[in-house]
Amino acid sequence: MKKSFSLFVLTYISLIITGAENSTLELLLLGVSNWQVWLYNGLLYATAFLTFLTFHEFGHYITAKKYGLEVSLPYFIPAPFLNYFAGFGIGTFGAVIQQRQAFATTKQVFDIGMAGPFAGFIVAIIVLLIGFFTLPEPSDLLRFTDEGHKPLTDFIRETGQFPTNVQLHFKGALSLGNTLLFSFMASFFPNTPPMYELYHYPLLFAGWLGLFFTALNLLPVGQLDGGHLWYALVGEKWHGRIGRAFVTAMIFISALGVVSELVAPFYQEDTLKGVLAFALLTAVIGLMAYKMFKEQFSVAIFTTLMSLSVLGIAFLFPDFALTFGNSGWVVWCFLLIFAMGLDHPPVTYPESLDFKRKVLAVLGILIFILCFTPSPIFYTT
Repeated sequence: MKKSFSLFVLTYISLIITGAENSTLELLLLGVSNWQVWLYNGLLYATAFLTFLTFHEFGHYITAKKYGLEVSLPYFIPAPFLNYFAGFGIGTFGAVIQQRQAFATTKQVFDIGMAGPFAGFIVAIIVLLIGFFTLPEPSDLLRFTDEGHKPLTDFIRETGQFPTNVQLHFKGALSLGNTLLFSFMASFFPNTPPMYELYHYPLLFAGWLGLFFTALNLLPVGQLDGGHLWYALVGEKWHGRIGRAFVTAMIFISALGVVSELVAPFYQEDTLKGVLAFALLTAVIGLMAYKMFKEQFSVAIFTTLMSLSVLGIAFLFPDFALTFGNSGWVVWCFLLIFAMGLDHPPVTYPESLDFKRKVLAVLGILIFILCFTPSPIFYTT
């Protein structure tokens, strides 16, 4: 209890600092010009995002307790200084619950797995609605006087609104990926900022992260919440197939991103360096394919060859690679394959889901589609 509460408090503080820094571009350790605004924005972001995380985790916790399973309280993981070391952060690595007993039935798998995403999703929608209804005028961004914001602030001064058909940002600006649901909600509000400015708005950023974390948990892989859903819905065999197909697609997306963001620049600078980076990426993909398909050389070789064709596409069509690639998935795929695992442990008493749960499963899949983006966080070109 003490450990869980201590981590909760530390994560809240971490989120306050990070939210304030992202919204004002003033880093705590380098000085703050307006403490009241800085702290207010940090509290907005921290309260909204931590509420989402808490509802998500306690959705799992309460449902598991209802079934009499032994589980720990949520452990929140603070990450306060990523803005200094990585250039950008969200203030946390999320939260986890330790389940000390195996699932007994398929219904337990489904109910416990889906309780978190459903609870968190509702909070994310509420946070976004509050954020949209309380949006300031576009002129709010005139507080940024740096050169990077100048094209946008000049446009706002001239028109009084955000650009819609052009992107006025500096090269390398941080941008968030749009999703079907966020885009739909934003269409009703004329003052919605561009995606490359969204993290300056605490509630919108927290709500967007809520959608993203919901989709991330609903990935149809292993023992993620989405893995629980698909295991309960289609069984062990198809769960494995769907998970591996999805991770393979994510490997291709990450390969496109790595080539366009890293390998191609290396190649332009030094041919040998580019070839070595290409070879290293190919070896990593081959290793992941070998492990993913249970050490079947034929499938691993086929996947590697397919990957090479994707890498070739990235070289031949760099704009396509920049649009659909994202190198950030490399680490996530590696963790899924080598740390978390792609398979789901069998339950003691397998059973078919009833009609109500099948409807909820379809709803869960729909939420994933609406909230997922293949390129969630990236730097503009």
